[in-house]
Amino acid sequence: MGLWRVNRILNTVWLSISLLLGIIIGTVFIIVYEKYTFQPFEWTADPTIVNCYGKDLDEINIAAAVRYWTLKGHDFLPTELSPAPSFCEKEYTDGFIILRKKDLPYNTLGTTRRRTFMNKIVSAEVHFAPGTYRIDNVFEHELGHALGYGHVEIDGHIMHPLWEKMTSKFWIPE
Repeated sequence: MGLWRVNRILNTVWLSISLLLGIIIGTVFIIVYEKYTFQPFEWTADPTIVNCYGKDLDEINIAAAVRYWTLKGHDFLPTELSPAPSFCEKEYTDGFIILRKKDLPYNTLGTTRRRTFMNKIVSAEVHFAPGTYRIDNVFEHELGHALGYGHVEIDGHIMHPLWEKMTSKFWIPE
């Protein structure tokens, strides 16, 4: 009878420790998953936005998108509105978000490519189909990608992958 009780106590202790470890590991996993799924990358330093799109993309549109993300806690260095043509010929330049005009596939309003190193963003390129930067929320959405945010498939979120379902609202998904 005594050995049976010792085994039962050991099994209870083992089960309790396993349960506690499972809760701790699960909680850490959820915290890490949520942090790196929604915004898996951050900039190493505040980026400079460079307008290689052309004069059609004016300062007002750029300032509105920058202001949107500045109000969400992101910082930028001053925008370069008239860069040298040689600068715009480069594909990527560290520390810069380069805005470009590009013919994109049907129904694609914009695309963003980031270059990262050790989970830090070092540069980004945002391509807009001609004129699409003027469409509500498109510029802000693409700039969100350049800042490291992924798509959020919740209706009304600025980072929704479908333009028809996005609004100017932004929140960290639960």
